[in-house]
Amino acid sequence: MSSRSLPSALVSLALLLPLAVDAQTPTNGSERASQTANSTTGIPTFYAHSRQVIVEAEVWDHVDNRKADDASWVPQGLPASLTHILKRLPPPAHGLTAKDFNLFDNGVEQKINYFKEADFPAVGVTTDQWRLDVTARGIWGVLLPSLPGLAYASSATYLIGYVPPAPQPGECHTIQLVVRNYYAQLNRTQYCTLKNSDAVDAAMPEETKLETRMRNFANSAARGSIHVSTAAFTFWSSGVFSLVNAPSSNMNVPVLPAADFTYVVEVHDSKAPATVQVVTEFTLSEQMWDYPCPKNGSAVHILGMVYKPNGELEGQFGDTFTCDMVTTPNTEALMKIPGAKVFTPSRFDTQMELRPGDYELRVVVTDGKNFGRARVPLRVEPFDGRQLTISDLAVGAILRDSSWVVRDAASVSPAPLVPTPLVSKNVQFFPAIDASLRKHNPLSFYLEIYEPLLETGDPAVYYQLRITDLKSGSLVMNTGPMSAADWVVPGNAVIPIGLKIDTEKLKAGTYKLEVQASDSAARQSELRHASFMIKR
Repeated sequence: MSSRSLPSALVSLALLLPLAVDAQTPTNGSERASQTANSTTGIPTFYAHSRQVIVEAEVWDHVDNRKADDASWVPQGLPASLTHILKRLPPPAHGLTAKDFNLFDNGVEQKINYFKEADFPAVGVTTDQWRLDVTARGIWGVLLPSLPGLAYASSATYLIGYVPPAPQPGECHTIQLVVRNYYAQLNRTQYCTLKNSDAVDAAMPEETKLETRMRNFANSAARGSIHVSTAAFTFWSSGVFSLVNAPSSNMNVPVLPAADFTYVVEVHDSKAPATVQVVTEFTLSEQMWDYPCPKNGSAVHILGMVYKPNGELEGQFGDTFTCDMVTTPNTEALMKIPGAKVFTPSRFDTQMELRPGDYELRVVVTDGKNFGRARVPLRVEPFDGRQLTISDLAVGAILRDSSWVVRDAASVSPAPLVPTPLVSKNVQFFPAIDASLRKHNPLSFYLEIYEPLLETGDPAVYYQLRITDLKSGSLVMNTGPMSAADWVVPGNAVIPIGLKIDTEKLKAGTYKLEVQASDSAARQSELRHASFMIKR
């Protein structure tokens, strides 16, 4: 399957509709009744056991095993020069089974407990414009130009899972794959467990000097040459990943039923810290890197720190994106073209756990030479798990089908996936900092309603939207209370809602979106708001 554009249903056809993406539909698991309706109305499916490892393999047939003039697998409509290159590559090997694969962890063959041929584009383009590269500490976003055919070359991609012996903290394991009579390439050849929860120390162990420079820059008055902007969104829920309910009776190894992974969202209690989603956008002075990557390595580094009002460091995150993170066997062949380049990232998504209070978030981005930073106030409000509550509004620009979450996990498991996916009705949501829309484009946003009465009963839950023109002060939209029943998962106190609003009738200008929840017990949540702009 080639990556497809968002369907016309996502373009402004109605005033208010649930988000939908015409892409791969996940198969729901069968372990939890509330998650297994096999429809698009539930929380999408995904599992990840605490020791579950998932790897992604692209598999090709040998060139000698096909006719020299067989180009049936090559995408149509490519320039002749690119078609000539692709025809020289081995064709993808579709239709293999788990019996064709031998998987080794530290040299010991493993029992495969999950196997699926996944229909993904070869280069990992997950939306029409963005490639999202996942690490154990966050998700980097690379904005791509329109490259029909080239970016979506066909491949045979397999997701393979196993449960290795329990690794020790800081231990690294090698992964090897053998596919008899085929050529295979894994997305990674090792995984390592963190020594501790200090992501910065783990992310840049050999760059203490650079890290010191980044900290000093964050605390200085300098602005730097890299434009950086950041925003944070508070939620009182977390994604819970597990593979199966119970291990097999004979080997203490989980065995999957004939279903897919399941992803469950759980609400926090009042004592737990909030989940704070942090998104950072930046513009590097060098927006393309030479390929093949230079020996000294082109890279971009990010460091985020949260300070209390008294100047005490409360928490931090950090990660590094290197030039070689964007390559695959197919792109390696294509990028042998003289003067080839790869695009640099321009955003980073991650999350932190913070207790209620007032903070300042400082984020620094550097390519090793140039620096940039952003500072924003951050307030985390207290959470009462007994009351009807609503999360922050995350107004966004990047949407993708949630079935990609399993591929994200294949990049980092057995480490947890960071940030916890924001998912509603099979659509994953990535917030934007600057919610600016071209006229005639819909406004999409994500929020969560927390209704504790859903854990024991079946109350009616409602939400109401209002939009105000900030220039005139006039109310341009007021929906009145609308039912949230379509997003309710029985027994789950979290109601994840992703919506789009038709802005066709709104003039160019700046607006305020307000959302409030209510229920049949006559309770109301606080009012949440976010601003957005419509351009001419």
